[in-house]
Amino acid sequence: MSLDVTWEQRWHPLLRRWVTITSHRGGRPWVGQNAEPEHREGAAFDAACYLCPGNVRVSGLQNPDYSSIYCFDNDHPALGKAPPASESPHPLYRSMEASGQCRVMCYHPHHSRRLSELELHEMEQVVLSWARQTKELTAAGWEQVFIFENNGSVVGVSNPHPHCQIYAFPFAVDAKQREIEAAKAHYEEVKRSLFDEIIEAERLDGRRMLLDEHDWTVFVPNIAQFQFEMMLVPHRFMSTLAEATDAELKGLALRLECLFSDLTGCWAKLRVISSRFTKPQAHGCKQKRPARIQLTCIFSHSCARPPCKSFWQELKRQQVSS
Repeated sequence: MSLDVTWEQRWHPLLRRWVTITSHRGGRPWVGQNAEPEHREGAAFDAACYLCPGNVRVSGLQNPDYSSIYCFDNDHPALGKAPPASESPHPLYRSMEASGQCRVMCYHPHHSRRLSELELHEMEQVVLSWARQTKELTAAGWEQVFIFENNGSVVGVSNPHPHCQIYAFPFAVDAKQREIEAAKAHYEEVKRSLFDEIIEAERLDGRRMLLDEHDWTVFVPNIAQFQFEMMLVPHRFMSTLAEATDAELKGLALRLECLFSDLTGCWAKLRVISSRFTKPQAHGCKQKRPARIQLTCIFSHSCARPPCKSFWQELKRQQVSS
């Protein structure tokens, strides 16, 4: 087996469990379905699209003739402000009302524009809107705000118009609660921030560091569970994006604009799922925690599927050449 292959168990300090790293499986034979590249016409407007300006949505409401960013409550929400009552069929199978709030945020009025194609000033408006939405939904009493985007039909996107989803939960979702408990336990054990130690370890190693400036650190984590994964962490402590300054948010926009440009340069057939996790408040935790923003990229099967090492090496090559 090649010395470049990584095949081992690694301790995930944020989840406090072991994860398996098997880079050699990226080269296994593939006889399944291949996803062909999506050919977009580049139309600025689609009369059948329920997200385009001026069109009527399935709810019967008409979109305004918006020219920048447009946010609205999801017409088919997974969580609702007034959901129907829940009744458990058996004591073993507990249930509760699906309370919460779901919003849609359109990045741009142009039907064929993608997040990776936005100009820097447009990306800044997107990030500022994320922060505003986080502030509004947190003020409404929701415990956690989760912002995510699917891009490409191969990952299940229901509408190609550039947009993201915003979910507000009345509780901390399991993965985030695990991180909160891990951060609390780590601080109690060593009296240091877990996120500080992760960033310090990545800086000391250096091989997976992508960017470390403009108030944000970006790296491929040693504990990456996806083949293509990056973590973006602010330099100072904050619990939510709503706590970031305008300068910090603009710095985040710059980092995202650069990263998307590099990713597009690496693989033209990019399919991406990007998630912005806004950390919930951890009641009783004596330390502040930086908001964690995790960007996960998924590629179609017709693309090369190298181990994570090739991913960050190619990204660095793109940065140097640009």
